[in-house]
Amino acid sequence: MEEAAGNMLEELRKPQLSRTLKNAARRALGREVPVKDLLYWPAGMLVLGLMEAEKAIAAQPAGEQQKLPQKVREVLTAWEKGGEKLQYPDDALLAAAVLGSFAGGKELAERMEAFLEETERDELGLILYRPGRDDCEVLADGIGMSAMFLARRAGQLTGTDGMEEHVLTLLNEAYHQLRSFYLITLDPDSGLLWHGYELQADGSIVRKGLIGWGRAMGWYLMGLSELCCVMRELGVETDEDEEDPQKTFAKLLLKCFSLQRENGLLPWTFTDVVSLGGDLFRSVTSGELREALQSPDNAEEGEETARILAASEIPTDLSASAMIGYAAARALKAGVFDQAGSAAELGEKLRKLREGILSFVDESGQAGGALAECVGFGNHPQRYGIYPWGQGAALAFLSCELPETETGRRTS
Repeated sequence: MEEAAGNMLEELRKPQLSRTLKNAARRALGREVPVKDLLYWPAGMLVLGLMEAEKAIAAQPAGEQQKLPQKVREVLTAWEKGGEKLQYPDDALLAAAVLGSFAGGKELAERMEAFLEETERDELGLILYRPGRDDCEVLADGIGMSAMFLARRAGQLTGTDGMEEHVLTLLNEAYHQLRSFYLITLDPDSGLLWHGYELQADGSIVRKGLIGWGRAMGWYLMGLSELCCVMRELGVETDEDEEDPQKTFAKLLLKCFSLQRENGLLPWTFTDVVSLGGDLFRSVTSGELREALQSPDNAEEGEETARILAASEIPTDLSASAMIGYAAARALKAGVFDQAGSAAELGEKLRKLREGILSFVDESGQAGGALAECVGFGNHPQRYGIYPWGQGAALAFLSCELPETETGRRTS
């Protein structure tokens, strides 16, 4: 799987024909040509998978610098030589994945930290997903990736002389982003989170997207898992009047795994989107989602495409499943679930998930069954196949060590 992930990472660096033509047209019209972001989130997910795989293979002693896979080194070298700047909060995923693993890692970490500190936020102090635009949209994607970096950075700096206060500042910022997003986007009926929200000029909040979309839950849980792991390692506790992030994490995670399918994977959405009517979305109508669910791309041969899928038939998504599995496996190893008494149950669910993901990996090491890219709030094309975010997430999760099985053998 590592070779396949490395090849995908290399492909992402190559210029795409459609992009080249669009840029040529922009130049001809005298318009600004956007800089390609070599660190953007699909690359970040592949790098995360490759780094976790390298860590599992090397089994490096604590304190030793992790080896940087060649394909990852090539991306970072190209980014450094190009003199490119950090562009979006989701560059934080790749920065988190390579923290402390190479000579230039310190500079990248410092630049990413400064970028997140200076990037645009809404009036509630939450990081905007795409700064520089007219909207003030905050997404689970950006919040989860930013918090993941901030928490890992705090863990990296722990023990460094004179950095005690700075470590707490980083943890407090990660906590603020995650906790605020949770309070704003939580749907009390389902116990799940909206994909995002936008703060309006009059101070009102418009929640956007789909409640309980799998990858949005995955992004959020990856960030929250990292925060819980570092807080547990450092013995940091929250104030008495605030809910412990570990409890929030356990609630959301167990809610997701309560819908685990027979094939071991999780559905692409945790909400019964088909049976819900009315104004389910604020940016798209439920009718548009129904149309997507009826897409011929998702129909078996000879099936009536006009039939609306029942909730139990909503497909599983390998990418969301692996992201959530990765978040769970890291928290499980850190002992987050020990006090909740659910560690054994979760371990069994993760072993089932592992088997399910492996069944989607072909002979070339490519992981299929991942949902296509979201192209807007609530707009989830029902195409499933091999994508960087599925490959990287699967590799990251499969590289995690799981607890002992009933026979006493460890899985990894």
